[in-house]
Formats: sequence, C-alpha cells, structure tokens
Amino acid sequence: MRTDLSIVKKNLSDLRTDSHQDSKFKIEFKKADGSLHSVNNLNIPKWLPEGEYALTAYCLDGEEPVIILENDILIESKKEVETPVIQNTKNNDPPDDFVLKLRKQDQESWERERNLINKYWETEVARIRGEHNAEKKALVDKHEFEMNLIKNNGDTLEKERDKIRESLAKELRIEKKYDNSVKKRGFGERLLDMVDSNPDLLIAVLDKFKMVDPETVNALKEMNAATGAK
Repeated sequence: MRTDLSIVKKNLSDLRTDSHQDSKFKIEFKKADGSLHSVNNLNIPKWLPEGEYALTAYCLDGEEPVIILENDILIESKKEVETPVIQNTKNNDPPDDFVLKLRKQDQESWERERNLINKYWETEVARIRGEHNAEKKALVDKHEFEMNLIKNNGDTLEKERDKIRESLAKELRIEKKYDNSVKKRGFGERLLDMVDSNPDLLIAVLDKFKMVDPETVNALKEMNAATGAK
C-alpha cells in the first residue's frame, strides 16, 4: 500500500533528528521495472523521475546496513509536489483519517522500538569493549611484571657470577704468585729466611749436625753478628 509522500518525508526527518550527528544513511528508490536510484542521505531528491517507487532507507553505522524505513511512494512529477500532512478536520474522510492515525501510531511505535534496540546494542558493545580492554591491559601488565622479574633475577645472577669470577681470579693470582715465588727461591734464600727468623738456633743446629761446611757456619755467624750490631 502506497504511503503519502508527506508522511514519508516527516518520518525521514524524524529519523535524522533522532540519529547521531555522525550517522551515515542511504536511500534506495526502486521502480517496478527494476531501475534503481540511490542517495547517501535521508532526503527525497527533487531530480527523482516521476513514478511509483519502493523506498528503502538504510543506516550504515554498523558492519552491515540496517533497514530503518520501508514505504511505497508516488512521485507525481519531476518537481516534487508537496502534499500537506493530513490533519484531523471536518473535510477529511473519517475512515482514511483513522487509517492514517493507525499507520502513524505504528510508525512511532516502530521508531521507539528501534531506538531502544539501538541503545541496547550501543550499551552492550561498550560493555564488551570495556571488558576486552580490561583483559588486554591485565595481560600486558602481567607480561611486563614477569619480564621485569626475569630481568632483575638475571641482573642479580650476573652480579653473583661476577663476584665468584673475581674471587676465583684473585685466589688464582695469589696461588700463582706464591708458586712462582717458591720456585724462584733457592736453598740459600730459604736458609737466609730461617736465619732471619731464629739465627742463633739455626746456626747451632747446622754446626752440630754438620749439615753445612764450617765456612758456611762461620759466614752465618758473621752475618748474624753484623745484623745484631746494627
């Protein structure tokens, strides 16, 4: 059943008013012969050729176009003829007026239901997006914490390794120095060390047990005497 052009225009105007300012729309005007015209707004263009059309309006905000209005209309001439909105006057035919009222009530009811559905899905999408962002942030924070923990443990382990390396190197240097020192010192030097620590006792032992020749004993005595004189 064809809808009065003025009512369709008013419905399109209400859709524009109730929609978000950034919303995008499209209207398709299809004739019975299959020819199709479309506009990317919620206006009926003046250039539309005369004839009967199946009007379908879409909202393009989502991933898929959503039909928001469907009507059959008549364009009487290339220049639109504005048909006034039928008012409840004495000149109106009561049955037609009643039908128009019912149709308007159905349209308003459909618009309210559509708005409620849109608000529900907007709220639902916002909730899902918020949960997703919270989960994503929790995973990122956990990953950063674990990476920092691994890094700190690695730094601590490396410091302990450095301490062990330094300690081992020090011990090796001391041991090497001692080995080199012992290897380089001959019997005479080690004997002089013993003389320095307790010369009198060492000279007496060497002399008694004839461990060295008399000349060496005399030399040790002279050295000890000279040291004591100082």
